Amino acid sequence: MEDHFKHADQFVPERWLRRKEKEADKNPGEAWNFHPFASVPFSKGPRMCIGQRISELELSILLAKVLKRYKIENHHGDIGSYARFMTRPDRPVKLRFVELGESI
Repeated sequence: MEDHFKHADQFVPERWLRRKEKEADKNPGEAWNFHPFASVPFSKGPRMCIGQRISELELSILLAKVLKRYKIENHHGDIGSYARFMTRPDRPVKLRFVELGESI
């Protein structure tokens, strides 16, 4: 793991945050540029994590609760996309979450 992550045996949650490009230029070793398969949280195959499906269901429930409670607005124009391995937005997506009233 030390090949991919500095201080791999320590709890450093900040390592999963993406750095801005300017910050990455200042500290290239700190950029979020590790191999995409350096961490496979649930693993794969016959010994994969039995909790993966539960985690996915919890994320679905969380998304449903957010959509039920908030109106999501985009005031920054249309969002384009580009494709590499996956389709991505062409710029950062800035959304506004407006809490809905109790009537809903």
